[in-house]
Amino acid sequence: MLAGWLGMIGIVVTLHFGIFHALSCLWRRASVEARPLMHAPLASTSLSEFWGRRWNTAFRDLTHRFLFRRSPPGWVRGGPFWRLPL
Repeated sequence: MLAGWLGMIGIVVTLHFGIFHALSCLWRRASVEARPLMHAPLASTSLSEFWGRRWNTAFRDLTHRFLFRRSPPGWVRGGPFWRLPL
């Protein structure tokens, strides 16, 4: 079971730091605007900078676009953070 977990973690790390970065480089070489997923996460100086600016920026952009954006009053229930129609 431990070998399975280590293998899964290895695959995720390889995808995030290796293959996805290489794919981003190939797309940029073909003149497509494809930003890398990571921006030197080990160089972050705070936890906020790590999660907000350096680690998996595609997920961060997606959640901020669809989940954390303010909605028109009366359109959602539960305040500005939940985008669920009434």
